[in-house]
Amino acid sequence: MSCSVSTRQGLNRARHLVALLIVIASSTAAQGRAAPVVSGCPVFPSDNVWNTAVDTMPIDPQSSAYVATIGASKGVHPDFGSGTWDGGPIGIPFNVVPGSQPKVPISFDYDDESDPGPYPIPPEPAIEGGSNSTGDRHVLVVDQDACKLYETWSAYPQPGGSWHAGSGAFFDLRSNGLRPQGWTSSDAAGLPVLPGLVRYEEVASGEITHALRFTASQTRRAYVWPARHYASSLTGTQYPPMGQRFRLRASFEVSGFSPQVQVILRALKRYGMILADNGSSWYISGVPDPRWNNDVLVDELGRVTGADFEAVDESSLMVDPESAQARVPESCLDGDGDHYGDPASPGCSHPEADCNDADPDVNPGRSEIQGNGIDDDCDPTTPDEFAWTAAEAEASGAAASGTSSAADSKAIHLLAALLLPLGTVVGMRLQLRGAGTGFRPSRLCHKPGKPSCGHSFRRTQRCGHMLSVIPGKE
Repeated sequence: MSCSVSTRQGLNRARHLVALLIVIASSTAAQGRAAPVVSGCPVFPSDNVWNTAVDTMPIDPQSSAYVATIGASKGVHPDFGSGTWDGGPIGIPFNVVPGSQPKVPISFDYDDESDPGPYPIPPEPAIEGGSNSTGDRHVLVVDQDACKLYETWSAYPQPGGSWHAGSGAFFDLRSNGLRPQGWTSSDAAGLPVLPGLVRYEEVASGEITHALRFTASQTRRAYVWPARHYASSLTGTQYPPMGQRFRLRASFEVSGFSPQVQVILRALKRYGMILADNGSSWYISGVPDPRWNNDVLVDELGRVTGADFEAVDESSLMVDPESAQARVPESCLDGDGDHYGDPASPGCSHPEADCNDADPDVNPGRSEIQGNGIDDDCDPTTPDEFAWTAAEAEASGAAASGTSSAADSKAIHLLAALLLPLGTVVGMRLQLRGAGTGFRPSRLCHKPGKPSCGHSFRRTQRCGHMLSVIPGKE
């Protein structure tokens, strides 16, 4: 089979796959801007404070004191994982039930701050720590038809099918409503637990789009929005209040971590974490799952210490003290959430102006995709047309061998331009590194007697971006 035919076959397969990848990439980007979902229900609206990024918010003046109190040298610990610990699952599980699930009577120790029953707790529900545990024993239930969340702690079954718990609360997952001021929930901060849990499915998707829940060993007798309750007698200002938000510093380098841990760390940079209960310092909550790798989670997250975090002042996000709705940070006029906006806005992460503030894939931080008719990098001096002609391809030797035409080279150039932002495709082996613009092709057939086929494209205008396209096997 000649090099030209093999190349065309590889291209035909790749063209179909490129179209599929574009659809997938567009879908993923859209989902990243939507609210998290559990069993078809939004985990609160997309403008809920849990689902609002805080990477451009100002640092709280007490940040250094809070970090020192919680422990600047203490490492982060995943309070979730696979397998069991002391006979129970590692983490806080949740139960999903249909709207037809029978509700059972339930009583509370703090009934004056609890939402009265009955609750739709199923028979033999998943309980934090297992059915025989004596710890927090959170029981979380999602009614997937009504999109309501029911949460209890210190929950124990009683004779006759009823339950007794320390306290209980339910939340409309489609609402931004908060608990009454001063009321607890199944968490000391009076907040829901579910929206702050790390779920394996989110990590596997490549992105967590909400704040995480964490605990600290010492907290203040105070709470800040969106929290509703405190659980401490300490009054010193060095102690963080319930509801205090923290984020991982933007300068923290995540490239040396495993892909799954990188997802968690990126979420901690963008969305941060909310102090929700008293407990071990820097313990992050999540859902048990047999797919977690405990050794990787514990070892890698343990390399992140308290000193890598900073407390955030998110008070300017509050629209109404009785609502968890969060406004878009006014300090950064950024319509599409890509952190490029009005350069006059001091809160924007980047000083460059966004030439299309309705499309997060168009901003000065993007690479130009040649031939698509869009100014992807907001630089009108970057050519959108192909950087070489058929004559140049002939001169470079891409067609001179007689086994590959200039049309082949032109087609491969277009394919490469499409693939650059998308990554690897099935049926083609791609090697991608660097960044830049402007391709020039050259032949890669070699090994006399056993010719192989391929094209390399060396970007010549910027930092030496090379893409090697090698047709896959039939």
